[in-house]
Amino acid sequence: MKISLRAKLILSYFALTSFTGILIFLLIYLTSDQRLKSLVNQEQQAEIIAEVLSWYQIERSWQGFEEYYANLHPKKPNASKLTERKGKKTPPKSAKVRINQHGILDADKRVLKQFLTFSPGDVPPDVYLTKIIPIEFEGKLIAWFVPKDGKGISLKSEKKIFFEHTNQVLLIAVATALFVAAILGGILAKYLLRPIEALTKASQAMAKGDLQQSVVKTSHDELGELADSFNKMSAELTLADTKRRQMTADIAHDLGTPLQVISGYIEMAQDLNSPLDPSKLAIISTEIGHIKRLLSDLTILSDADKQTLSVICVDISLTGLFTRIERAYQAQCEKADVTLSTCVELEKDTALLDEERMIQVLSNLVSNALRYSKDGGEILLKVSQESAYLVLEVRDQGAGIQAEHLPFIFDRFYRISDSRSNESGHMGLGLSITKALVELQGGVISVESGGKGQGCNFQMRFKMFNMDK
Repeated sequence: MKISLRAKLILSYFALTSFTGILIFLLIYLTSDQRLKSLVNQEQQAEIIAEVLSWYQIERSWQGFEEYYANLHPKKPNASKLTERKGKKTPPKSAKVRINQHGILDADKRVLKQFLTFSPGDVPPDVYLTKIIPIEFEGKLIAWFVPKDGKGISLKSEKKIFFEHTNQVLLIAVATALFVAAILGGILAKYLLRPIEALTKASQAMAKGDLQQSVVKTSHDELGELADSFNKMSAELTLADTKRRQMTADIAHDLGTPLQVISGYIEMAQDLNSPLDPSKLAIISTEIGHIKRLLSDLTILSDADKQTLSVICVDISLTGLFTRIERAYQAQCEKADVTLSTCVELEKDTALLDEERMIQVLSNLVSNALRYSKDGGEILLKVSQESAYLVLEVRDQGAGIQAEHLPFIFDRFYRISDSRSNESGHMGLGLSITKALVELQGGVISVESGGKGQGCNFQMRFKMFNMDK
């Protein structure tokens, strides 16, 4: 049988209150009788000792004390009443002969009044006197008080009634506590379960495919933290799903465009029943190159995600690394009227990196910078040291990046322009590949830009654990 969390909470409050109430009732019920009897004994003991002191203070002897005590404590009529049965005096069946269990002895431990089976003047054995209490007057021992043995005590009727009323009050209190616990349990369960019910409803909606869910944070405790975590998870899943859909559309577009060009030329050749001339074949070859590049880039990203992309880090010369980039892009820069310069601000220009992967990284960044640079612009490759980090920079004076685009610039297929044309053959994967290759070598990459027309500065930071070698 399925029990809801609300019912479990209510039952737990009810069970806890029941256990506490019953425990308190049992403790009071089991101990109050003995406590009350002890209190009665103490009151009687104090009263008798006061009577003994009052007698001795006036009389200074024990002569006549038994009669004095009997007058103060007369026997009940039905306790001493005798009936005649066949010429003999016998107590009635309903009557009980009460033997006074309090004892009063003089200083020599002789009985002053009837005590158990001992008459006045008797000296009881010591076994009956283990708990005797001395009675002193003006610093002188005058008598001994023998307390009751604690058995067979009969409480007065008023005290019995008080004890019965106390039990009734306890029972009413326990019943009221259980009733209040049930009501409060329901209210508290509803309050505590409200955010959980909201989370359950939102998670069920997410399970059906509606990822854009949000729950209201109603407290600042663990439930509030759970709501924050859920909202963050929902936002991240929504963003990931959006990126996945966008990436699927981008891949379909970037593969579809060159295929449409190739298919168009082939269909045209078939319809006209004429061979393709060299110019058309060159176009088809270029489009096939775009497809190959896209598949290669996707393969690199896939291997990076699976961490199966090979990276071989050895000591390399940073000056030599920059020289290779200069040679590769010198002709393109001259054609675009862009200056490519380098700057090495290190005592030792060696670093533990994968040279071929760094060539790929810098090539992507320089290609980007060259594509967006204006005539007469400059691209700077710089390496320096900041604290314990090696910093590689690629700066340009090109179109720049607006602030709202900076957080997404390394996302796959992200393009600043709304246009999805890939006529230039660049499909928005270069910076994603650059970021993956930098991170595989233990570095981080970031970008700064003052905005549109202010150029960009890509920075890569690597720990300089190898510089002291």
